[in-house]
Amino acid sequence: MGAGCSSDPNVEGGKLNMNSKDYATALTKFEKAIETNPNNAEAWKYKAMALAEIAKGATDPLVRATKYADMATAVGKAKELDPKQVADLGRIALSSWALEINDGVNAFNSTQAGMAEKAAGHFKNATTLLPDSTYAFELLGRSFYKMEKYEEAAGPYEQAIKSGRAKEDTYVLLGNIYLYLLKDRANDALRILEPAATKFPGNEQISAMLTDAYRKSGQADRALANYKAQDEKNPRDFDNLLRWGNLLLQLDKFDEAMPVLERALSLNSEDENVVYNIGIAYFNKAAAINKLMIELKPDETQKFNTLKGERDNFFRKAMPLLEKVRAQNTAAKRDNKQICQSLFSIYAQILGTKDPKTTEAYSCAGN
Repeated sequence: MGAGCSSDPNVEGGKLNMNSKDYATALTKFEKAIETNPNNAEAWKYKAMALAEIAKGATDPLVRATKYADMATAVGKAKELDPKQVADLGRIALSSWALEINDGVNAFNSTQAGMAEKAAGHFKNATTLLPDSTYAFELLGRSFYKMEKYEEAAGPYEQAIKSGRAKEDTYVLLGNIYLYLLKDRANDALRILEPAATKFPGNEQISAMLTDAYRKSGQADRALANYKAQDEKNPRDFDNLLRWGNLLLQLDKFDEAMPVLERALSLNSEDENVVYNIGIAYFNKAAAINKLMIELKPDETQKFNTLKGERDNFFRKAMPLLEKVRAQNTAAKRDNKQICQSLFSIYAQILGTKDPKTTEAYSCAGN
C-alpha cells in the first residue's frame, strides 16, 4: 500500500463523518487507521483536518491550543510521508490562522472584562499556526500593550520587527515601551529606534523618541544634534523645542536653553511645562550670576553693580512665569513649596525681605 493513498475503511468512514460534521467520531476513525498503518499519509492529513474542525468548535483559545499542537504533529507527519500534500496541509493551517485572527480581533474590540486576555490567547495561537506571520505577532503585542503588560508585549513586537515586515507603528510602540514604560531600557530603545529612523525618515515621532533615547542613555551630544536637525526641518515643532531646551537646562547650559525655550513659549504660552522651564532657566541664570557676585572682591564695586543689574533682570523675567506656574499648581491642587521657595528668593532680592509678597512666599515654602 502506498503512503499517499488509503483503502482503510476507517479513513473512508472518517471522511463520511467529516461530511456530516461529526468530527469527534471522524478523529477516532483516523486514529484507528494510523494505529493500523502509521505510514498512512492520508489518515494523518485527515486527522489534522478533524482536529482543526474540533478546535473551531471550541471558544477557549487554550483548548484550541492543545488541538493545534496535535494538529501540527499530524501535519508534519503527513508532509513527511507525502510531500505532494504540502499545499493541502498549508491550507489547513491558514484556515485555522484566519479563524484565530478573526476571533482575536473581535475579542480585542470587545468592551467585556477579560476579553483582551482572550484576544492574546487567540493571537498567540495564530503565531503558533503560522510562525512567519508578522501580523499575528503585532496583534499579540497590542493585546499585551492594552493590558499594560509591557514586558510581555515587547517579545511579540521584537519578533515582528525581526521579520523585516513590521509596520511603522510597531517600532513606535516598542520604542515607547522601552523608553517610557519599562525602567532602564534606553539602550533597547536605541536598538529599535536607530534602524527605525533610517527606515522611516519622515516619522517625526520616531525621530523625537530616538533623541530622547540618546538623552536617557547618557548620549547628550547626539541628542542635542538630533534636536538641532529636527529644528532645521521644522522650526515650529513645539515638542522638539521643549525637549531641546529642557536638555540644555539639565546640562546647565542656561544661555543656550533660554532662547530655545523662549521660542517654545512663543508657540504655546499656556503650556505648563514650558512656562515652568523657561521660568526656572531665568531663575537658575540669575542664581549663577549671584554666585559670581559673591565671589567678587570688596573693591570690585562696578563689576558687582553690573552683575547685580543682570541678575535682577533675570529674576524679573522669572517672576511672572513662576507666579503663573504657582497659579496653575494651585488650580490643579499640586504642591507649591518648591515654586514658593524660588519666588521667595526672587521677591527678597527684587522687592525686599519685608514686602508682603516675600513673607507670604516664605510661609508658602514651609519655612
